[in-house]
Amino acid sequence: MLSNHRDDIPNLSDAEALSFLYQIAGVGLIVWNLKQESLSISPNIWDLFGFRADPEEYHDVNFWQGIIHVDDWTNVNQAISDIKLRKTLSKEIVFRIKKSEDDFLWILARVHNVEYNQNTTFKIVASLIEVDRLNSDHVEAKLHWDRYRNLINSSPIGVFVTLRENPKTIIYTNDTLAEILGVDDIENEDSKILEKRYILRDHDFTQFILETDKKRMLALLNDKYLNDTSVKELKMITQDSKILDVEVKIIVSDWEEKEAIYFFIQDVTQRKLERDQLAMANEDLERFTYSVSHDLKTPLTTIRSFLGELQKESRERNSELFIEDLNRITRAAGRLEKLVAGLLELSRIGRFHTEKETVSLENVVSKQLESLSEMVKNSNAAIIVGKLPTIKAVRVRMHQLMQNLIQNAVKFMGDEKKPTVEIGSIKKNDMYIVFVRDNGIGIEDNHKERIFEVFSRLNPKIDGTGVGLAEAKRIVETHDANLWVEESPPRSWNPKGKGSTFCISFPESSIINWR
Repeated sequence: MLSNHRDDIPNLSDAEALSFLYQIAGVGLIVWNLKQESLSISPNIWDLFGFRADPEEYHDVNFWQGIIHVDDWTNVNQAISDIKLRKTLSKEIVFRIKKSEDDFLWILARVHNVEYNQNTTFKIVASLIEVDRLNSDHVEAKLHWDRYRNLINSSPIGVFVTLRENPKTIIYTNDTLAEILGVDDIENEDSKILEKRYILRDHDFTQFILETDKKRMLALLNDKYLNDTSVKELKMITQDSKILDVEVKIIVSDWEEKEAIYFFIQDVTQRKLERDQLAMANEDLERFTYSVSHDLKTPLTTIRSFLGELQKESRERNSELFIEDLNRITRAAGRLEKLVAGLLELSRIGRFHTEKETVSLENVVSKQLESLSEMVKNSNAAIIVGKLPTIKAVRVRMHQLMQNLIQNAVKFMGDEKKPTVEIGSIKKNDMYIVFVRDNGIGIEDNHKERIFEVFSRLNPKIDGTGVGLAEAKRIVETHDANLWVEESPPRSWNPKGKGSTFCISFPESSIINWR
């Protein structure tokens, strides 16, 4: 009996017993102390693998890096990195190590982390066994799986797999899909970090599909003859409720001897946004081209017409009509010159890169009121200036912006007996709004978008090129801000609440001081 031979059993320490058990099992053991940058090697490792080196070398990290096959080092290094960063607690890797110049061994290593505390990996422990000691088919499959997994996890395409018998439930996914869906790393009850791809397992993937697209996707998956590999567009919802435009390609294949559906997901939200913006830009360009051709044609037609009259009057020697028609030609040519100048200025905005700087809008308004003093005086308008912020902006563009808005307010007063313009700012919720409001003729609702189009003039009797507000809109957009117009609210100087208020909402990132 065992009890009769108790004296024959050596009295081993825990460490010695562990080493003894590993030796019996034909397994080599490596312990890497990250804090001390040292390796501890089980004594049997050189016997197991037949290394021909000084045993001291085995305790050098560089030695192991030197004997691992160059084609396998990436996989080994990735596994060690994942363990260090606590992306996973353990990992299996298959690689080759060099016994001699022409002789390599296939090794299966099981790598584990040993935590110093909940946030720090203190040691990495690896058990190594030669492939010949295991089922070769298992090792070959493991090798191919590791390479496949590393490939799809480094792919910019999100991938997940479901079984045909249960097409809604995820059985595998890569980290890229988790990143697309905004799924963060989570901790389990033991405070161990899980890899992102494990978080989505066993989840119903349709919870991430927008309701309007869900029925279409389920109908496709329930088709028993599913073989459509065309790219489909649908909308998905991230964990934080952000809606994404994605392209999906579906392939039916095998998964562990079962029929499975492979989904390949690409986030095209930015591409679709840029495509939509390009389409809008093309529409704007088409409208712009029509508007320009129409508005430039008018003064040219006037010039051509009166040149004919001049020729006639010259032959008839009618000097009075000759001078009058000449003045009309001069005015038409002057208007044409202003239109061209306005177009050139509009084209420059945002085309030339100009550094933003600290700009006090209070100083900008003060200088613009000084330069427009003659126009303000002639209009008999009262100007009220309230608090204005200091922002990060292109100084020259802010002067153009405020000049256009003040001129516009003063110009369209109509027959108001006490014309007043108020310039100020407010903070509304998370928006910082600068406004220029007046008690003038106002703008009808159906024209509130049109007035920002180039050459748009609602009242042809009032002098102007129709470029000013288009220019203001362009300036605001190049500062990531928004410009719109609404009715002026009732005030002591505007009891009926008439007129227009032009509002500019600046992003919080551009605000330096809001006093």
